[in-house]
Amino acid sequence: MINELEAFEWFRKAADKNDNVALKNVARYYRFGIATDKDERKALEYYTKSANQGYIDAIIELANLYRRGYCTEKNIDESIKWYEIAISKGHIESMLNLAELYTELGDTQKAIHYYKKAAESGNESAILKLGQIYEEGIGIPKEHNTAVFWYRKAAANGNEDAKKKLKQLGSNWIEDGKVEDGSDESENYDIDDSDLLPF
Repeated sequence: MINELEAFEWFRKAADKNDNVALKNVARYYRFGIATDKDERKALEYYTKSANQGYIDAIIELANLYRRGYCTEKNIDESIKWYEIAISKGHIESMLNLAELYTELGDTQKAIHYYKKAAESGNESAILKLGQIYEEGIGIPKEHNTAVFWYRKAAANGNEDAKKKLKQLGSNWIEDGKVEDGSDESENYDIDDSDLLPF
């Protein structure tokens, strides 16, 4: 069994030497009051020290804290700043989080931008979300062909939700080199990827 008090002391000593992982762990102990008194101000301080050293877990945590107003007042600009730093390090989940944040803020174009970045990395959630945005016209006019484009990308990877959507839209898709038909009267849309969605 982990002795949390001993672990906290070990992490504090390592944090005094600016070990970025230890800094983040000390932040967690202060945030939740594990083996020490709860102190959200200190938690934020240690998260920030760790993030400033480039530790990705601390960077993501800071972005989330500022977004939700935990351990500090809500600060969307700071949240965006830290998500962007995480994204610059290739963190795909932060692309999704920032896209969701821009959706909450009503900035659909920026949301689409970050969903596309995640989709470029093969993230299935982002691909499906783009299909939904264009199908339902979330913050933008509906674009049937573009929705089909994204759903086909997901369906080609075997995504069952995308296949259901394509069936509802009366469109087919390619899976394992075969054309799968979503309905008896499916429509074929010739979509030029480069014309539709310039990244």
